[in-house]
Amino acid sequence: MLNKIVFFSSLFTIVNLFGQSNYAQLNADYYHLVDRYQLLSDTGFSELHTSFKPYRQNLVAQTLPLSDTLGSKADAFNIEYLKTENRFYISDSISKTNKPFLNTFYNYKSDAYSVSSEEFKLSINPMLYVGVGKEIDYDHKLFINSRGIEIDGIIDNKVGFYASLIENQANFPSYALARTYGYGAVPGENFWKGFKTSGVDFFSAKGYLTLNATKHIGVQFGYDKNFIGNGYRSLVLSDYSGNYTFLKLNTKVWKFQYTNLFAELNANIFADKFNVPLGNTPYPKKFLALHHLSLNVSKRFNIGVFESVTYGRNNNSFDMNYMNPVIFYRAIEGNLGSDGNMIVGTDWKWNVSKGISIYGQVIIDEFRLDRFKKRDGWWGEKYGIQGGVKYINVAGIDNLDIQGEINFVRPFTYSHRIKETSYSHYNQPLAHPYGANFRELVGITRYQPIPRLNLTGKLILAQQGLDSFAGQIAYENGTNWGGNILLPNTTREQEIGNTIAQGLRSNIFMLDLIISYQLKHNFFIDLQFVMRDEKIELDYLSNKSTYSMLALRWNMPTRTHNY
Repeated sequence: MLNKIVFFSSLFTIVNLFGQSNYAQLNADYYHLVDRYQLLSDTGFSELHTSFKPYRQNLVAQTLPLSDTLGSKADAFNIEYLKTENRFYISDSISKTNKPFLNTFYNYKSDAYSVSSEEFKLSINPMLYVGVGKEIDYDHKLFINSRGIEIDGIIDNKVGFYASLIENQANFPSYALARTYGYGAVPGENFWKGFKTSGVDFFSAKGYLTLNATKHIGVQFGYDKNFIGNGYRSLVLSDYSGNYTFLKLNTKVWKFQYTNLFAELNANIFADKFNVPLGNTPYPKKFLALHHLSLNVSKRFNIGVFESVTYGRNNNSFDMNYMNPVIFYRAIEGNLGSDGNMIVGTDWKWNVSKGISIYGQVIIDEFRLDRFKKRDGWWGEKYGIQGGVKYINVAGIDNLDIQGEINFVRPFTYSHRIKETSYSHYNQPLAHPYGANFRELVGITRYQPIPRLNLTGKLILAQQGLDSFAGQIAYENGTNWGGNILLPNTTREQEIGNTIAQGLRSNIFMLDLIISYQLKHNFFIDLQFVMRDEKIELDYLSNKSTYSMLALRWNMPTRTHNY
């Protein structure tokens, strides 16, 4: 993609630019609050299309209730918090402090250092995440030590920019380390190296530029993540894998939002015998092109459709044919004689009433009606389904919110004829963390009894069919039952009779409890307790992990290992 910089640069030389907005960074707690007040409002989907994240900050600001007195004291606190986070698009006076530190720092309670004028807005914040804990089952000491800086700004109300740089050292729970050393990638990150005995050392960086080409068309170019869907998981595109370089065009007209995403991904990585990435040779590239069309049918109902293609070329270059923002990719594939990995599907959300919504996704990787009618478990019957419900203020109890979600994906979904075109990036799935060949039930409860205190509990029950040598780069000598999407599906074990969770059946029980207290704006103290038990039936194995952690967070989201 980068070799097409001349084309991309032309997008940034458009003369007629309009008011600009940056994006709210992906953070499950933040987006829960936005969804909460979107559900409780009368405007519903009038401005915000909730299926494609991150959201533009100006649209979040427009969605917020005008009054801080809505509901409970916790609601008033949350709305004030969201307004402070989006002060560029509401009013500087929202978060202005009376006594800045040394008359220079914290002029606004959301920013350590800031500049605010008509032609230039800037905020700079430190980022910190330090925590210690212990995994009981293995007498394993846990820690995380992340330090960084975040820069956010707008120039002439036309060009926006964002960057964050974070240095990290951590010792994760045993199952997270096993996944790291198995796939050669820290979940959610890219390049890493070993730290001390069993820890990891990695550098997290993201950044982008934004502008509006017209009043209704926005452009974003950068290195970050995206998320499609209204659930805790996404079967289309999630934030589980590492950051990637992308160009995004967002067109919002009338009740439609049309998003084009073009991304450069890593097809494979070179690693040593421990699956630690070498990082001394350019990794082969592959590319993702994705269209998503969202329609707000009414104030309470939204539906979206999408298509995507993951493909590779011997010359590691982006094919300009895929830059066409409207044509069906299958037509391009046929004309080029290409063999990309095509996925299509739909998503929806219906706000049934104030405080209750149902949502879902359907993805189809391959489908033939004649084979589907036979119901014989043909390997090419590749699809996934999600369904979920959110209930705000359960039984009239203020700030008690629950969410239930089911996900299942057929074997071999997201995989392809060659591993270089699997639906993955840096050896990690682009959609669900489990890859394919699984069924899952997720339950989430959130309670905010007082303004600064949040209690969150997650229960995950999952069943997945593993492959021998599952999750390892050296997988060529193993079996392929359709769980590991990095395996070429030409190595499948059988043509018919394929069912979900076939192979080495793994049953996962996970309970994640977090108590979080906000001492100051975006400065949290967290106490976390996790129980995870994985039983692999055919091997009679039981992998248990019970751990607790105490952490301080400053301008960073909670890091979880919910897989």
